Amino acid sequence: MIVIDGDDCLNAWKKGCGAILENNGDLYNLFTTIENPNYLEDSWIFEYDPRRMYKNSASLSDVINTIFPYKMDISQGREDFYNNYLKLHRSKKRIGAKKKKRWGTYFERMICFGSKEINQIEEIISVLLNDKRHLKALNPIHITSCEYDSLKKRLGNPCLQYIQFTFADKDTINATVVYRNHDFLKKALGNFIGLGMLLKFIAHHTNKKVGSLSCLSTHAFTDHKRNLIKLADI
Repeated sequence: MIVIDGDDCLNAWKKGCGAILENNGDLYNLFTTIENPNYLEDSWIFEYDPRRMYKNSASLSDVINTIFPYKMDISQGREDFYNNYLKLHRSKKRIGAKKKKRWGTYFERMICFGSKEINQIEEIISVLLNDKRHLKALNPIHITSCEYDSLKKRLGNPCLQYIQFTFADKDTINATVVYRNHDFLKKALGNFIGLGMLLKFIAHHTNKKVGSLSCLSTHAFTDHKRNLIKLADI
């Protein structure tokens, strides 16, 4: 296992890119910890946008939105936020883009999971608001499901598997996530930023502090080493 520690999402991503490049673009069990996953500079959205390399790629902003739809108004209350997201997503409109195209199902699965359409984020928030025992770990937010996904399919199934929340102390919430395949050129930086935003959302609504974000990438890779060097400015 290769272990990476970064101060913020960009720093951690660049270190991970370096490790992948040192292993000829293909690395197994890369474990990344980001100490401050909420730090974000506006310039990153353009400067490290994978569409600079590939016009047909999802933008960095779109990748973030698959995890947490940060362009939506989240001040309106959680229920309206969830409902408005589902309305937009299911009408196949793409937030912040011109094309009408589905742009990922991660957040949908977080708030409307399985045949019972469970809002897993709201369950996490509810448990934390009513916790009298100082839980050390909560049940994870599941992304994959045998209802949706096939074990036989090599492509198309979600790369993000689940999100586990833990507590170093009763006031700080940390997150650990597992990715099956993790494309560090097109996806990983946006994934890290979006997960940090999700962690901040849950912490804000449960009166917690944002802790660290850790990510196990069981297969971290790039198919285009030269472009990764250029995009990550390595």
